Amino acid sequence: MAGESKGDNKLFQMIIIVVTTIIAPVSVYFITHTVQVPTNAMASPTSTLSSPVGLVSITASPDLSLFTPTVELTRTMTAQPQFTTTPEGTTNPAKYNPQGTLLPGDLGIVNGIAVSVVSDEVQLKDRVASIQIHIRNLSNQPQTFSYRMQAITVKDTSERALEVIYGEKRDACSKKDLSAERKIELAPDQEIILQSVGANIDMNWCAAEDSRFLPLYQVSTREAPKAIVIQFNGFGPFNGFGFKIDL
Repeated sequence: MAGESKGDNKLFQMIIIVVTTIIAPVSVYFITHTVQVPTNAMASPTSTLSSPVGLVSITASPDLSLFTPTVELTRTMTAQPQFTTTPEGTTNPAKYNPQGTLLPGDLGIVNGIAVSVVSDEVQLKDRVASIQIHIRNLSNQPQTFSYRMQAITVKDTSERALEVIYGEKRDACSKKDLSAERKIELAPDQEIILQSVGANIDMNWCAAEDSRFLPLYQVSTREAPKAIVIQFNGFGPFNGFGFKIDL
């Protein structure tokens, strides 16, 4: 029995040596490679996409209003020049409920609405006169400015009325357009310009798209007048007065 115990012990020792020889290199391999694995290797693969650089600048839609001005903005810019003076001014005095003839730049004021004509904006060329009329709401409430074209009369110094030019196109204006009512809504302190349109414009003065167009006026005499008078009779709240402009 003693011989068998010694033999068994030797066999067991040999088995232990063989197993140790096989397992030890494998353990060392896994231990060394585990230590060398980077700590961020286990991070979520989507973590780098949670806040990508430049994503907003690439996908955000541009504000097209910054590049495309609207028609209404253009009209507001061109149709709201400022009066040269206020009603309290001295160089261009205000005339409340005026009568007779005012000077260029004067303000005729009726019911909180002012009218003015600037001499440089009234022109005569080749016996054709073009005019501009400033209208401004001086009140702090919206107002409706209603008028008919026939309420404006343009005369020379001999009191002869200049003829309205109706146009030569197929959609030319007619005499009935002189009596058509026009309405313009004025915001508080808003100013507009009514102005003659030239022959090269796409729309005539009677076009329904814009109530701020005025006609051109034809001088019937060969001799050009030295001055013209723009007279108002039922032009909105304005009645019985006008402006004389030296040419």
